[in-house]
Amino acid sequence: MNPQQPSRLGAIGSQSRCSWLRRRLTWQGFLALLGLALFAFNGTAEERILDLTPKTKLHLEELRDAWQDWTAAFAANDAEAENEALERLQGKVRRLGLRYLPDLSIAASAHAVNAAREGAGQRAQRALVAARKLDPDRPESAFAEAAIERLEGNFVGAISSGLRGYGKLLQLPLERSIWLQNTAIWVIYLLILSGAAFLALQIAVKGKDLFYDLSRTLSPPLPGPVADLLVVLVLVWPIFLPSGTLWLALYWSVLIWGYGSLSEKFVFIFLWAFVGATPLLLSYQQLAGQLRMIPPTRALDQMNSERLYGTLFSDVALLQVLLPDSLASKEVIADLHRRIGQWDQARSIYALLADNPDQKASQAAAPLSNMGLYALRHGEYETAKAYFQRATEADPRSAEAFYNLSQAYSLLYDFENAERLIAQAQALDQEKVEAWNSLDVTTAPSGVEIPGGLRRYPEIQQDLRQLWGGNQSFSLQDLWRRNFSLSILLATLLLAVTLHMVRRQLGYRSRLLEEEEPSMPAGLRAIVPGLPSALQGRGWRAFLGIALPTSLVILPLLRGIGYRTPLGLDPGQWLPTVVSVVALLVVMLIRLGWEMAVDG
Repeated sequence: MNPQQPSRLGAIGSQSRCSWLRRRLTWQGFLALLGLALFAFNGTAEERILDLTPKTKLHLEELRDAWQDWTAAFAANDAEAENEALERLQGKVRRLGLRYLPDLSIAASAHAVNAAREGAGQRAQRALVAARKLDPDRPESAFAEAAIERLEGNFVGAISSGLRGYGKLLQLPLERSIWLQNTAIWVIYLLILSGAAFLALQIAVKGKDLFYDLSRTLSPPLPGPVADLLVVLVLVWPIFLPSGTLWLALYWSVLIWGYGSLSEKFVFIFLWAFVGATPLLLSYQQLAGQLRMIPPTRALDQMNSERLYGTLFSDVALLQVLLPDSLASKEVIADLHRRIGQWDQARSIYALLADNPDQKASQAAAPLSNMGLYALRHGEYETAKAYFQRATEADPRSAEAFYNLSQAYSLLYDFENAERLIAQAQALDQEKVEAWNSLDVTTAPSGVEIPGGLRRYPEIQQDLRQLWGGNQSFSLQDLWRRNFSLSILLATLLLAVTLHMVRRQLGYRSRLLEEEEPSMPAGLRAIVPGLPSALQGRGWRAFLGIALPTSLVILPLLRGIGYRTPLGLDPGQWLPTVVSVVALLVVMLIRLGWEMAVDG
């Protein structure tokens, strides 16, 4: 087989988009390329692991030809030929046991935008229809529609379509996971920036008290100007250290801590704890993000949603390379064979899994049931009954196994046992049994296939986590290194408390929170977030008052602040920027109105 076979389908859409792994060669992309390089030396992934049959290869070739026919018809503006080619595409992917073609949907969305730029509105709409039919859940079609609406001057429609695209984005497992990972990183940025602004606000409000107390401590015996100069040096010396800005902020927070109210002190303690935990949070988040974004994980997601994308076969084969001893990964391979109609290859793997003593008895139920299903659909009803019976014994909680066994008894004209087993299946899962009974038996074969490999996703994820994190050291030195920041922040709290107690003995300046709040224009109070609350010593309100506008300012960073979402059609930053600016203006107007009402 051709070594380029794994990416055959991906090449179909390459004219309109660049693959995410090619566009961004992160470590996981390097790993995928390394795996494919190993395949090149030892035979291709399909030949060694998936063993694609000539029939399956023919289906893939026909799929490619149907797409080429669609693009040719689209270029010729032949709507009838487009529809015919589109129907062929949908029929071919169903013959492979799958439903959607995400790569081709993305390519059709790109064709729609290009047609709109050329002023061909009707062709653009037809391409959008094709994109939705090829994969209705991909967000690129909505983003393409938003781009077309903007080109036509319909900005309200563009915003609506863009929001719908982001809604679809959150419905896809991989993309939703990346957004959650980015949101976690975004929250870290938000808290750090808000904490820095809170510290700056505290220094602006209480800094003169700190300066006065330090100067009073040194003068006398030192002359006033000399004491003031020395105080300045005392305040800024950490800036000359490596990472001086960080140490300076930490140092100032310790010095200013004693001047705050109780709530302000707790805000600082929260920020210290958060900053100390941030390296650990990022470490765990990075591992989770990497495991979620590697090609095998993507393959499991796409198989579960019945999608055929360009590197599906290579990604599944890479899973077997990474976890060669994993029974769960072997079952995924068998499930893929079964789904694309390669039952002979699937049965040989299922047979090994069904009798493997290294796995739980309940995990043998899916391979046994699928083997029985093959026998059932080939008229071997007694053989099927035996397999299904073993499946129900292996996992008495499997509604699919009892339902399949009832089908075998029904085909053997033993309707009494069939009804008894149907009742047992309904007791386990009434909703699923009703859905199975509603299938048209003239078009859908009897029995239910069980995606046992996909159901073992947590097991696969755990194996991958051990593979990635298995070389971590747990020596005292390593634990100290990884928790060094927490130790520093604990020392910071102890230093702040100690310094506060010492200064209480020496005496703070009398003008603190007890002094009447100075008069300040409403406009200034509205523009400076958290300022009114800081003047009143309300720490949490001041911090939240800073965090809200800060979150709006950095909102456009949310999509790509950590991991780049693998979109084939970039929606751009215009929508989050518009939302950010409008929301920020609304918040500022509300704050200004509130402060003016207070003055009135």
